[in-house]
Amino acid sequence: MNKMIDGHIHVTEELLPYLQGVRCIANADCPEEYAFLKQAALPDMVISAGVHPWKADTTSWVEMEPILREAAVIGEVGLDSEWCTVDMDVQREIFVQQLHLAAELGKPVILHTKGMEREILDTIRRYPNHYLVHWYACSCWLQEYIDAGCWFTVGPDVLLDQNVEMLAKMVPLDKLLIESDGVDGIGWGQGKELTADEYPAALKQHLQTVAELRDMPAEALAEQVERNFETFLQYQLK
Repeated sequence: MNKMIDGHIHVTEELLPYLQGVRCIANADCPEEYAFLKQAALPDMVISAGVHPWKADTTSWVEMEPILREAAVIGEVGLDSEWCTVDMDVQREIFVQQLHLAAELGKPVILHTKGMEREILDTIRRYPNHYLVHWYACSCWLQEYIDAGCWFTVGPDVLLDQNVEMLAKMVPLDKLLIESDGVDGIGWGQGKELTADEYPAALKQHLQTVAELRDMPAEALAEQVERNFETFLQYQLK
């Protein structure tokens, strides 16, 4: 039986019991969250860490740099012009700093691209790497990101956002992952409240939905997504 895969998740204390057997990339955007995830030490959890664009003006690089060097994946990092009021030059500086470090260390990167898809595409071309574009929901430049060799997570609003649905159908099968973005992410994406104990069923249903959009059996997609997950992570071993 395949493990359930969650390509990008924010973990809470309440969710930990329901992550047993879920192969996931859990995000930390501050030292406290990183310490929490390390203490949880779930065997199938891979920890990512990065300065989120929303926190680019409040997060200490001095504190975060050692964490980025230790974490398996760097992210989510990026730029945001829609949901964020942090000065764009501040966002750019910390974003490029993290891309440079990821390239230096040979670590894969998870991207947050909201409203800045074109600029981020141009920027990552200067830093060749394994990039996972988290919850891409833009009507433009998807093919250019595909051509750049990126991986993609399908957000949980796939049936409610035509851009996310298009992504689920278009992305090459060997670069496709699904994500929850955490219990709150599923709830926000699907317009309903969700409790931690509902997470496993919601993630399974998300996979089923994407499989139907791809016109393939859910079991076949689960096998492919598991392979994709491990391939994305292999970059850190090089």
